[in-house]
Amino acid sequence: MVPTARALALHDEVHDLVQRAAAILEPTRGLDLARLERTFTVRANDILLAAFAPGLLDVVARDAPGVALRLLGENAGDDKDLSRGEVDLDVGSLPDRSASIASHVIGADEMALAVRSGHPLTGAEPTMERFADAVHVVVSRRGLRHGPVDAVLEAHGLRRRVAAAVASFAAALAIVEGSDAVCVLPRRLGVPGGRALAALPLPFPLRGVPAVVSWHRRHDTDPAHRWLRGVIAEIIAARLQQ
Repeated sequence: MVPTARALALHDEVHDLVQRAAAILEPTRGLDLARLERTFTVRANDILLAAFAPGLLDVVARDAPGVALRLLGENAGDDKDLSRGEVDLDVGSLPDRSASIASHVIGADEMALAVRSGHPLTGAEPTMERFADAVHVVVSRRGLRHGPVDAVLEAHGLRRRVAAAVASFAAALAIVEGSDAVCVLPRRLGVPGGRALAALPLPFPLRGVPAVVSWHRRHDTDPAHRWLRGVIAEIIAARLQQ
C-alpha cells in the first residue's frame, strides 16, 4: 500500500493527536524524582542558558540524579523541533504561535547598555548623542545590524555606528569587556555579575525582552516534563527579580 498525498499531509497532525490522547488517557502516576531516569533536550539562546543552567544542574544533581540534560543553542533551522519531538523545551524571547505549542511568559527584562568597567560613558551623563557616538556591537543570529534601537535614534535624527553583528551574547560580552565597544542587552539576564562589566541606563525608553518557555502540548500532562519547565521558570523568574 502507498499513502496518498492527503495521508502524508495529515501524518504529523494525526501523530500529535494520538500522542496527546495517549497522555490524557494514561493513568496519573506520582513523580518520584529520585528514581526518574530520563534525558531532556532543552534549547535556549545563550543568554538565557547562562541564566538558568547553573541552577538547573544543581537541582538535578540534588533531586533527580538519574536525569541527563542536552542543552542546545539556537540555530536558524529549528522551527519544527518541538513538534518533531527533537526538543523538549524551548527557552527564548518569543512565544510560539502554533496551535500545538504551549508557551509560558515568565517575565520581561529591561534593556541596558553593557560597557566595560571604566568605560568613558560610565562617568558621563547618559544622552542620546553620546549613546549614538559609541561603537556598537549587536547580537543577531542572521547578522542583522539594525533594529528597534536604530528606529528610535532615527526618529531623533541620530544614527549609531554598528561595528559588528555577532551570533551570540557571549561573543558580544567578550568584545565589550575587552574594548570600548558597547552593546544593548537585557540588564538582569544579559550583564552577569563577577565580570568587569557595567550596565548603564539607556537615554530613551525601549521595550523589554520577555523570557518564554515553550513546549509541545503532548507534554502538558507529563509530570516529569512539568517539573522540568517549572524549575527553569522559577530560576529565571528569580533572576528577573534581582
